[in-house]
Amino acid sequence: MTAPLADSRVLDGLARDLRSVGFTTGGVAELLGEHAEAALGRGVWWPAERASRAGGRLGVLVRLFLLGGTETRDDVADALPSVSYDALVANGVVEPEVRAALDIRPHSDGATDFLVVSDLDSASRPGPLRPDHVLGIGAASMSLARAVVRTPVRAALDLGTGCGIQALHLNAHCEQIVATDTNQRALAL
Repeated sequence: MTAPLADSRVLDGLARDLRSVGFTTGGVAELLGEHAEAALGRGVWWPAERASRAGGRLGVLVRLFLLGGTETRDDVADALPSVSYDALVANGVVEPEVRAALDIRPHSDGATDFLVVSDLDSASRPGPLRPDHVLGIGAASMSLARAVVRTPVRAALDLGTGCGIQALHLNAHCEQIVATDTNQRALAL
């Protein structure tokens, strides 16, 4: 297997397909509804799973990437038509049994929608975490993002960027951002 998302054509096709079905902060919130979205934020997944069943292609992607579910190869191919199933596997996006290998999560800083990529958490997948596990967006990272002073600056440094959530939030008020990490997998994602 190549490094995760190493092929820019796969990355571009994946982003295009995710956006085309509304895999954005607002699109996912609309599909799930207020109750299921709030429950998911508390770690209760079943209302989101139930709500996603009415969502067509978007529902498949929510179950796959946000809920860590297993989907059929055909459903994933229909939901992500720009990228072949084999390319998704080769780039570490899905596993051969057609479950997500990565957490791909829409996130907004209030002005811009982003797709944040990390490893699935331990509640979403069996077995131990990888030694180079990349944490996703959590309560602590969001608290830190809210605590940062928003005064415009020329440059900022994000040490230990992980999934890059702090760098994305810095983008709104920094001309240049350098994000670095000793974890090569974090840099690849």
